[in-house]
Amino acid sequence: MVRFREGSFVLAMAVALVTSACSEKKEKEEASEDQPTEKVGHEPVPGGTFQLAIQENVSTLFPYQIYDLTTAQVGHQIYESLLQFDNKGGDVIPSLAEKWEVSEDQTVYTFHIKKGVFFHDNECFEGGKGREVTAEDVKFSFELLCTDHENGQNANFENTFKGIVKGASEFYNGQSETLAGVEVVDNHKVKLTINEPRSTFIYKLATLFTAIIPHEAYDMYGYQVSVGTGPFMLSSINETKDEVVLVRNPNYHVQDEYGNTLPYLDSVFYSAYPSKTAELDAFQAGELSVISGLPASKVSEVVQADIQDYSAQPPVKFLIRKPEMATEYYEFNMTSPAFNDVRVRRAFNHAIDRKNIIEEVMANQANGYGEFGITPPVPSFEGYDFKGIGELAYDYNPEKAKELLAEAGYENGEGFPSVKLILNSGGNRNWNVAKEVVKQLEKTLGVYVNYEILPFSRKIEESKYARSEMVRSAWIADYPSPETFLLNFYGRNVPAGTDMPSYPNTSRYVNPSYDELLEKGFAAKTKEDRYKYFAEAEKILIQDAPMMILWYTENYKLHQANVRKLDFTPLGILDLEGIYLKQWTEAEWKSSNNL
Repeated sequence: MVRFREGSFVLAMAVALVTSACSEKKEKEEASEDQPTEKVGHEPVPGGTFQLAIQENVSTLFPYQIYDLTTAQVGHQIYESLLQFDNKGGDVIPSLAEKWEVSEDQTVYTFHIKKGVFFHDNECFEGGKGREVTAEDVKFSFELLCTDHENGQNANFENTFKGIVKGASEFYNGQSETLAGVEVVDNHKVKLTINEPRSTFIYKLATLFTAIIPHEAYDMYGYQVSVGTGPFMLSSINETKDEVVLVRNPNYHVQDEYGNTLPYLDSVFYSAYPSKTAELDAFQAGELSVISGLPASKVSEVVQADIQDYSAQPPVKFLIRKPEMATEYYEFNMTSPAFNDVRVRRAFNHAIDRKNIIEEVMANQANGYGEFGITPPVPSFEGYDFKGIGELAYDYNPEKAKELLAEAGYENGEGFPSVKLILNSGGNRNWNVAKEVVKQLEKTLGVYVNYEILPFSRKIEESKYARSEMVRSAWIADYPSPETFLLNFYGRNVPAGTDMPSYPNTSRYVNPSYDELLEKGFAAKTKEDRYKYFAEAEKILIQDAPMMILWYTENYKLHQANVRKLDFTPLGILDLEGIYLKQWTEAEWKSSNNL
């Protein structure tokens, strides 16, 4: 049997990888609960190195300035917040805070800090030994979050505390010397007060952006700080070779069911590769523990070439396929003359054959064709009005696209201004998609779009200052709510001029009606009301079309069979604290539920 795991289903034949989208959907609906499991008594084996590929350079691990998934993956192993998400990515559970209470009016949160949690050993501390975490560290960290770190803007502050936590804006603007909404009660108790009830606030305290760090480390290292309480400690960063090495934190505060201190691994090694082909070669050679982001056609080729590795009992390699809480799209610069007419933006949307892009360029590695809005249609958002949103979404309609562009004054593309699309390479995938999009726009509308490939950090910088007409974007949920996607177009914080940065709303879309509905959703006390307001806001967003939805993310991942307890959450974060390396024995395999 080929071991094809999607957390909840097993497929019997490698040929299933190249079936139609309809067949794939049917297979998902008929999913069972079978997956490799271990019976009590199969005690984990400590030690070893887990090896992963990274897509972008890791230049800073300062948690309040982390914007990309690659750096977030590393940061999540180093830092912890008051709370964390469970492995299903839906509920918040204790982390540095062992318990908490919420006041009756839902504006005061009291957190009890777990005792016996220590920061990483580091020379910033007296004698090089990490000290115990206290409530003062929470206050220090949150005040650091609410500090201007880059020319008048701190995007993570705006997405987490601005306008929400009492006194946060005043502290950020220098009108107060302390953050009023954070009160240290005693060494292990802290109170957070927010201005008004906001049901998703608790989610924000489980993100990397609210990580707790010690003042000693910030005093010594500034923005190059990398000292937290997480399961792993930073050993080295080689920016020239794009390599990051983490080592086990021997003083980590979490134990397994056997009383062993986590993590099991000795180290984690991240390294960059020039292409997915190079990554795959490294995986095949055993130099990578896991590889993700492969197209279905390539996966089929690999699995069929090495069928014995996947069909052996026990197997040598596993294949996982899971949808992610992420959306890929191109955004339009709303300050650009090229896109200040909604008819142009709608024309671009109707001109794109997304199905062709998914099938021919992406080899079916997607969870839909952008047939809804910016919020991906994942099970975590059950009850959201995807049907109503989908009725407004843009299908491939060349005639309608031409008609709209002509109405805007650019019949057959004549007189349409010069347009540039900027993107990061993404292992050549983004480049291949851009080539197809540009070709389709020229064929259907007669418009010409130039594209430029930039390093991720530079692409972000260019987009924040509206230096391009179009930008390739992708958003992976920070927390399980449509809010995290819709905030990318929230207009209240957009500056008046392009001399000031705008992030994450890099399209600089502003619609007061949209913002008002979002704010009603922020304040809603029930999930039903929250979803109602968010969905109404998203319908406005689709009609205004400040972006072109391309697809919702779904990835194939291969991993060596000796990697145990591997789990990819819908939020895209890989939790390494419980992973260990141990080959399956034939007896173990037979005693599990995998036959």
